[in-house]
Amino acid sequence: MKLQYNVYYNLKYGLDNCDYETGGILGGTNNAISHFVFDKSVVNKNIYTYKPNTDYLNSKILLWDRMGIDFLGMFHSHIVGGTEPSFADLKYFERLILNTTGKTLYFIIIHPKKELSLYKGIITNSKLSIKKELIELF
Repeated sequence: MKLQYNVYYNLKYGLDNCDYETGGILGGTNNAISHFVFDKSVVNKNIYTYKPNTDYLNSKILLWDRMGIDFLGMFHSHIVGGTEPSFADLKYFERLILNTTGKTLYFIIIHPKKELSLYKGIITNSKLSIKKELIELF
């Protein structure tokens, strides 16, 4: 998956002063991630769970839609030791894909050592398939 360098840099280093389990949304065009919005208004803050403020993020998705930017997925940071999607991550990701009518979405996990892992999720034959993808910077 193509990821704009500016987005990569901001996700990797922009969460430095934030707690774990914070996140936001990813957007772009032509299956290339070129935009993101940091969820600065997180609800139910817990160091083990990211619960997005859907009202805030949905308003940004609507704004993107008017600008011709597609919603492509979400990102969030993990606490120490969390380098793979958790069970809760997978369930949330599945609901998100189903709510977007089975659209392919991407999910970035930001590891504590500032490494990024990108996952592609799609529903095929009523089953969620999530595969780790290589990040191609542009």
